[in-house]
Amino acid sequence: MKNKFSKASVIGFSLIMLSVIIGQFFIFNDIMVHELGRKVFDALYPPLLICLFLTHISGIVLSIVGLVNAIRKKLRGIGFSIAGIVFFVIEAVVIILILGLLFIIATGGEMRPAETISLATYETTVREPREPEFYENNENLIFLENNINEDMSLSEVIDVFEQMHDKMGDGDRTVFKSGSNTYSVYDYNAGVFVDAGFHYGFCLKRWFTAEDGERYQICVNVLYKADSESYKYRDEDMSIDVHGNVNEDFFDDIRNTDAYEYASSLEIERIDIYMGPQQ
Repeated sequence: MKNKFSKASVIGFSLIMLSVIIGQFFIFNDIMVHELGRKVFDALYPPLLICLFLTHISGIVLSIVGLVNAIRKKLRGIGFSIAGIVFFVIEAVVIILILGLLFIIATGGEMRPAETISLATYETTVREPREPEFYENNENLIFLENNINEDMSLSEVIDVFEQMHDKMGDGDRTVFKSGSNTYSVYDYNAGVFVDAGFHYGFCLKRWFTAEDGERYQICVNVLYKADSESYKYRDEDMSIDVHGNVNEDFFDDIRNTDAYEYASSLEIERIDIYMGPQQ
């Protein structure tokens, strides 16, 4: 009669292989976010992470126990135990490398702005800052402040900006930008731009020339928490510049960008609305 299989060896190997399968969810996280959506991905992340840890540890323990029992009791299944241990080591090395890479990316994203911007505030390029009333009384800025709040969706914010945009004159310039960066907001009482921190931003700007001949900007910065995933958008060119009357498809083009799809899946952290001089 042939020797029986070591149950611990077989179960240990099976758990190790299960942890390898679960690990694909984290290795290919970008694909998972795209296929499942941000909300489903975030909901699955914690339980799968716990499951990955438990199956990984349980698998190696049972593989070792199975190997010892198979040798002592002359059972079959030594190959399963050895394979389980080898897969455990390989998976552990891959996980450590991935976590190390994510740590480097995350800390690099936090340090990079500090290296490029030395001061929290900096002076504007306008020689003599205008009185606060000049900004406070701008009807387009008032319109945005009265119609945008942080409980709105990104789509609703864009709709309001588009309504304001249609009221402005010809010869102006509208810009859309997105990405992980250090953003600022203009404090017209102090006459300086103030550092608003490092975020992933979805930003709309309207440049125009005032009666004094100077150029000013009206800005809506929709800001999100920046992480290792949003950091990859930092160097991506997501700007659209239009001079004169904006074509009818301009805001539709914005809604069709990858940045819009990505930002729409995130929770808005803050919205900065301001008017300031040309930097």
